[in-house]
Amino acid sequence: MADRRFGVGQLVRFAWLETRCCLFALTVFAGLAVTTVVPLPIARYDALLIYCVLVTVAFRVLGLESTREILVICGFHLIGLAFEFVKVPLGSWAYPEPALTKVLGVPLYSGFLYAAVGSYVLAAWRVFALRVSGYRAVATTAVATAIYVNLITHHWLPDLRWPLAALLVLAPLSLFSELKAAIPYVSRVENRRPARGGVDPEELDNARVRGPMLLRTGSRAVTAEDYEHLAQEAAPDVARVRCVAAGAGAEAGGVRVLVVPAVPEDERLRFESLIPPESLVRTIAEHLDRRRVIGARVVVEPPAYQGVTIVAKVQAAPTADPNRVQRESLDALFRYFHPVVGGPNGDGWPFGRQVHQGDVYSVLQRMRGVELVDDVRLFAADPVTGERGKPASRVEIDANALIFSYGHQVLVEGAGGQAR
Repeated sequence: MADRRFGVGQLVRFAWLETRCCLFALTVFAGLAVTTVVPLPIARYDALLIYCVLVTVAFRVLGLESTREILVICGFHLIGLAFEFVKVPLGSWAYPEPALTKVLGVPLYSGFLYAAVGSYVLAAWRVFALRVSGYRAVATTAVATAIYVNLITHHWLPDLRWPLAALLVLAPLSLFSELKAAIPYVSRVENRRPARGGVDPEELDNARVRGPMLLRTGSRAVTAEDYEHLAQEAAPDVARVRCVAAGAGAEAGGVRVLVVPAVPEDERLRFESLIPPESLVRTIAEHLDRRRVIGARVVVEPPAYQGVTIVAKVQAAPTADPNRVQRESLDALFRYFHPVVGGPNGDGWPFGRQVHQGDVYSVLQRMRGVELVDDVRLFAADPVTGERGKPASRVEIDANALIFSYGHQVLVEGAGGQAR
């Protein structure tokens, strides 16, 4: 029953999205219908041209189509008009009504009939978030061009529409496949070097959470938790995944999947190591693309990072080595303020959590050999250039951003000397 309700819901959603894609065409054809029964003060073809121009302008003003889409639709219009200028004089069809905006017997509004097709294609590409892989552009373009040429030349030459239709089906298909087989004469293999990377076996507690989720979603991405689970399923070695709603504008209604890759265990990260490889992003995106609901737009990318620089001054205990206290204090700061292994729970700094001076005091006061924390200053820093802002008591972090430790400094003073 649940699967049936889901199927009906998807069908209704599909019908609604198709209606949105056809909106320009429906508006144009509604004008064609209405003008056949409503008396007009000017010629019908002239009125239709004015109407279609106003509809195009309205779609742009209302944001139903972008400027780029309008330009592409205009291309469809011009190609359609050129086609009409050839076919109408050849007697393929006719426009019998009089009008001021007719050229070679063709009313200029007729180009909007082709523009309606272009509008549907562009809207479907955007609304359904369509993608094409393995597309053979040269072969397909050649066959499509031949089809259009045949629509004109068949008046004098043999009609090749059926052979060309067959070629259009075959053109996008790859004619080769890869054959994989075992390597002859290889009986065994051994590792000369230890393996690197990989992931630990799944813990039982995690399996208990994942099992009910898998049964509930059926490997479909519906909720934010579904996207996060499926992203980790596609790439088990990622360190963290967070799914958030996309912003306004063209991305409204979509989701952003923020991915933090696995990083070296060294606490002092290089910022470059937090950028997921293109292959990882592609693997996750393709996995989610096959499981998203119709019309959902998915963007896989790294989260934003806010650099944080900490400058602290501490007093070492009389018997403590200032150099050791400084070294261990810096290690503790880099580890605690860490996007993957830091934070209060040691599982990564929470998304959007501010950095307060109290966090720094808490870390340094627990250090062996630290007698007193004299001063703490926080600076927002560019994680790439290291450029600092003004000292502050806290550093604000955007809701879906993480922190990146950049160039912490600890001045240690004590009986044994000073360490900078």
